[in-house]
Amino acid sequence: MTSDRTYPVVIVGGGLVGLSAACFLAWHGVHSLVVERRETLSSQPRSRGINPRTMELMSEIGLAERIRQTVSARALRANTGIIAMQSLAGAEIGALREGYVAEVDGELGELTPASWCLCHQGELEPLLADHARELGALIEFGSEVVDLTQDAEAVRLRVRDRSGTEREVRAAYVIAADGAGSTVRQLLGIDFEGEQTLGHFMNVHFRADLRDQLGDRRFIMAYTFGRYRAALLPIDNARDWLVHVMFDPASETPESFTEDRCAEVIRTVTGVPDLEVSVLGAGAWRSAGAVAARLRRGRVLLAGDAAHVMPPSGAFGSNTGIADAHNLAWKLAAVLRRTAGDELLDTYATERGRAAAATVRQAVLRSMDRPRMAHEDPAPPNPAIIADELVWFGPRQHDDITTTPPNTTATTATSPTPATPVTQATQATQATQATQATQATQATQATEDGANPGVPEDIWPTALDGSVGTRAPHVPVLEAGRAISTIDLFGAEFVLFAGAEGAAWFEACARVADRVGVAIRRYRIAPGSELRGPVTRYRGVPLTDCLHDHKALWHQAYGVSERGAVLVRPDGVVAWRTSESTDNAAEELTAVLRRVLRTH
Repeated sequence: MTSDRTYPVVIVGGGLVGLSAACFLAWHGVHSLVVERRETLSSQPRSRGINPRTMELMSEIGLAERIRQTVSARALRANTGIIAMQSLAGAEIGALREGYVAEVDGELGELTPASWCLCHQGELEPLLADHARELGALIEFGSEVVDLTQDAEAVRLRVRDRSGTEREVRAAYVIAADGAGSTVRQLLGIDFEGEQTLGHFMNVHFRADLRDQLGDRRFIMAYTFGRYRAALLPIDNARDWLVHVMFDPASETPESFTEDRCAEVIRTVTGVPDLEVSVLGAGAWRSAGAVAARLRRGRVLLAGDAAHVMPPSGAFGSNTGIADAHNLAWKLAAVLRRTAGDELLDTYATERGRAAAATVRQAVLRSMDRPRMAHEDPAPPNPAIIADELVWFGPRQHDDITTTPPNTTATTATSPTPATPVTQATQATQATQATQATQATQATQATEDGANPGVPEDIWPTALDGSVGTRAPHVPVLEAGRAISTIDLFGAEFVLFAGAEGAAWFEACARVADRVGVAIRRYRIAPGSELRGPVTRYRGVPLTDCLHDHKALWHQAYGVSERGAVLVRPDGVVAWRTSESTDNAAEELTAVLRRVLRTH
């Protein structure tokens, strides 16, 4: 068996999550090897929904506009809503019009500079692969991992290509993003916990001219509850379509869905008995909800479907996996640069394990809620279902390192008035907290590094208020006269925002960065009333280091006073904040960063 060189990171799996991980790592200067068992990327239009938070992450690495220009994204730009019908040519019998649903075309300007994008997986994966290569990643198709061993120094992977030739690949760390049936997870002996199967489906991609039956409707998905319980999804609102049809594996097998059988299903679902159909592909999948018992074992970390599976209701699955990759990339980069301790990777397992468990629960609740659309007088939805926006931009990242160190003047501040409320959040809070308490009781309680630690009761924030552990709020500001969002500033480095009276924090930043060995971008927040006329400096600070809070929103949104400061992690999560100034700013900020990076 031949031996290959050592890579900083090997990513097993070249789907949406693995390719996203390669992009995010390369963005942080870490080149990876992606090993994918398929011979080539699939053209199948499986996942389509890219939520606004994921589009923020794609914008960060320069991909958002390219995604929006794909064929499916342009074709589906006006599509919104989920309906129930007898068939495409038949009567509509209901629609999903619940308070927890955020429509794709809804107004999100107070929450994000981004918006939804409906780009199918067959178009998104090639974009990610090309971008990863542009940034320096290597992608190898037609190879699979058949065994692995690890020690304190490296992971050794036995990789077999299609000819049967095997070689050893070494990596400092491995990301297992090889899907729900993850070979790597099985080799590590990690099981899914609390698995709940919701149904078995055939995914059928087909071509047929359905423009007359569709008319001027532009839905995202249409459920049918007739002879077949199915979901019809447009890819181009004309000839390119996808249908998910439910089947009972006790009485029929995936093999029974021949091309003729698939065509018969399509004609029934569309309500066009003589429809000319071209079946392009079909595959079986199981709708389920579960989270791996642990997301880390030594130098191997699980992400995406290898770490958690969930039903497609809400389009949370791939978006959650991409969020995994984003959380992990900056931490791996910091550990590999030796500016962070290896324990920082334990926070990935903690944070994303909890996030996955909470998100799986929401996806399962939504899946169970869908059949109500077919009822003439449906009962109210389960009150434990929380607003879509909370799931997109949450959940709260919980870990002890994000709390303010003891014996310091810094405090975790709260906004004097509610900041950026989220749809239905207030109404759902009590029921959600009760549900989360149940989840926390049922979740695995473990102290072993990498194991799921249970779900905190406050995992879902009731508002995006800049509190520690939440995604930092979107605030429109001016940078050197250019209109941007605070979201645009996150990605490659830590960011420190200092209030108008927070000079001590701003001035300490450069010393702290040198002391700790990390890059920190620093900004003074200049209130709108204090920047008038052709000025080049604000309170002695060059305007290039200032953000003009021209709408006077920043302090309330981030929940601090003008004397305070906020530290944001490279992944856009608030690591620390304070409303106080101090004579020991450098020492206190150093202590915070060392706790965040696990170098204390």
